[in-house]
Order: sequence, then structure tokens, then C-alpha cells
Amino acid sequence: MELAETCQEGLEYARDALGRGMVGDSLAVIADALEAFSRMEASLQPLLPGLPENRLHELTGRLRGAFDLVVAAHEGGSAGKALEYTQFFLVPGYQRWREELERCLRPFVAS
Repeated sequence: MELAETCQEGLEYARDALGRGMVGDSLAVIADALEAFSRMEASLQPLLPGLPENRLHELTGRLRGAFDLVVAAHEGGSAGKALEYTQFFLVPGYQRWREELERCLRPFVAS
């Protein structure tokens, strides 16, 4: 849960850095966030069958797509598109994923 929060903070920082024209900083943070997300996703695999009904699979797919869009925009040299995708797809998509994750894990964390 702490990693999920830190990852969101990083994505918000990357969005703000892109808005200020700090493309290199934002790309490094997005790469770190993608690695953290991948680790969280992998660590969740054994837990998924025991979780209550959820949208994690769907939201994970959408989030992976958003990461792909942002990375492709960065690689293509389009900081404007990277900012747009980060602002409108990546950060909100990550927020929805994190909220669903927390909803599903709440019973396990509280006990």
C-alpha cells in the first residue's frame, strides 16, 4: 500500500515536471513508477483468486496502455503528448487502479 502511494506521488511529480518542461526528470520518474507498478502487479498475482470481485484486471490493462502511450510519446520526442497522456490517462488511471486495489485489500490489511 505504501509503494502504491509513493508511485502515485511519483506520477504526479512527473506530470508536474512535464508541465514545467523538465522532460528528462519526468521520464526517469515514469520509468521508476512503471517498474514499481510491475512489481506490485506481480506480487498481487497469488492474491487475486482470494480477493472479492473486482475490476483490477480491467484497470491494470488500461493502466498498462496508458504507460505505453506515455513512454511512446517520450521516445518519439513529443513532450506535449507525453504531458497530455500523463495528465489525462496515466495519473487518473493509476488513481482508479489504486483505489480499487485499496478497496480489495482493505479486509486483509485491517485484519
